[in-house]
Amino acid sequence: MTASNATVAVLVRCFPKLSETFILGEIASLVESGVDVQIISLKRPTDTLQQPDAKLFSDRVTYVESGVGLQGLLTTSRYAILWLPRLPTLLRQLRQFGVGFGTFCRLYEICEAQKIQHIHAHYISEPALLADLLGQIRGHSFSVSAHAKDIYLTDKAAIRSRLKNAAFVTTCTAHNQKFLAQQDGNAGSQVHLLYHGINSDRFSPAGQTGGDQPPLLIAVGRFKRKKGFDLLINACAKLLSTGVPLRCEIIGYGDQEHELRRLIEDKGLAAHVTLTEPVTHHDLVHILQNAAVCVLPCRQMEDGDRDGIPNAMLEAMSCEVPVVSTTVSGIPEVIQSGTNGLLVAPEDVQALATAITRVLDDEPLRQRLAENGRRTVTDMFCWESNVAVLGQLLGAAMNSRHAPQNA
Repeated sequence: MTASNATVAVLVRCFPKLSETFILGEIASLVESGVDVQIISLKRPTDTLQQPDAKLFSDRVTYVESGVGLQGLLTTSRYAILWLPRLPTLLRQLRQFGVGFGTFCRLYEICEAQKIQHIHAHYISEPALLADLLGQIRGHSFSVSAHAKDIYLTDKAAIRSRLKNAAFVTTCTAHNQKFLAQQDGNAGSQVHLLYHGINSDRFSPAGQTGGDQPPLLIAVGRFKRKKGFDLLINACAKLLSTGVPLRCEIIGYGDQEHELRRLIEDKGLAAHVTLTEPVTHHDLVHILQNAAVCVLPCRQMEDGDRDGIPNAMLEAMSCEVPVVSTTVSGIPEVIQSGTNGLLVAPEDVQALATAITRVLDDEPLRQRLAENGRRTVTDMFCWESNVAVLGQLLGAAMNSRHAPQNA
């Protein structure tokens, strides 16, 4: 990165967040490469459990808390007068994403105080909007890292605006890259594919040690319908009904927890299928190393929401745990079915059960999928090489002083 002495702000909704290990890994790699990174978080964390590595960056985090009381009112009023000509447009754009004017004023003050020269916003929704608007007022460049839900649920006009104004956009799957490029033909070259990185030294194989217990099926992710955990529970019911011995552990949290627990109870699976609270990477490694199969039956939702490439899938592959998943979104970019994992059509419980049985019953297949899976991760999802590309893009953006558009 040629502008390594410049200050880059990574703007996120919430830091740290247990499920956003890809952001934590990116920040860690940028800092290690010599980039002066400051983290601006719109909200304080609510997760009771955090990845231990997040503590290493606590002194780099500034939380945006819009002014309260007389001082906040005076600050907001001062900026309202200062930005009067563009205020109606500014307020309209902020209102579209439910962002208060006081929050925007506080963001401006933070960027001024820290002499921010570039903002890299995670998610093309409100963080990208704020980075764009701040750049228009302060004259700094900005870039966007787009992921999954933010791409498919954000208004298309807003996406086109961010693509037009950003110095560059990165996204974590070729599936996303194609979708974003199609939104504005003139901005296609600005959308760069940058896969998430995995720490393959941490997520490493150690030999399965299940002993005499039934084989362990593992799934990791938020309890959201797009993860398809209800399909996994139904597949477990089918397998157990035909005499296939198994244990299944689904690790995560989310608003579908009650529904999943009720399904487990209704199917009479309480002795075989458990929902487990989130764990840190340190504990997850040990769980994966004792798993026979990782099952992630992702689906696309009616509103377009879908996963990209689940990090849990890559972490399992890195531990040489065979993966069974679906043909949704960017997953086929990683899994070549029959070579480094097995893929089935989404929503097909019988196909999912059959694929799980294949892995459990066929030792040579299981070994081949496991070894090829880890090789795929080490070849395609190396943090060092991926972040080196990001560093070059950041350096080029700041050196060229990308000219933002007017609000």
